[in-house]
Amino acid sequence: MTRMPKLILASALFAALAFSQDSTARLTAAGKLWARIHYTHPWLAGKEIDWDGAFASAAPKILAAQSKEEYSAAVSGMLAALGDPATYLRATPDPGRLAPWDPSFRRE
Repeated sequence: MTRMPKLILASALFAALAFSQDSTARLTAAGKLWARIHYTHPWLAGKEIDWDGAFASAAPKILAAQSKEEYSAAVSGMLAALGDPATYLRATPDPGRLAPWDPSFRRE
């Protein structure tokens, strides 16, 4: 049995997607994610996916988000338009559990 490799977005992109009270910052981060997928994701090649429409329908929800959960739901809805089970939004790791080589690492 073969396993399909999962597309994992760069950790810097996840950091950019952290919830912010500033709606413009949230929309900018989601736009960067949209662009990264638009230009690099192999799933979009040769498929009829309205990726522009996915961002357009997610944008009002991203702007209106009042919590991390609402923001995550809006971005996840945008990603769902791809129909790719390997592309999804996952929770960011707990900052208290970062790797020892990270300058902000804390031992428990």
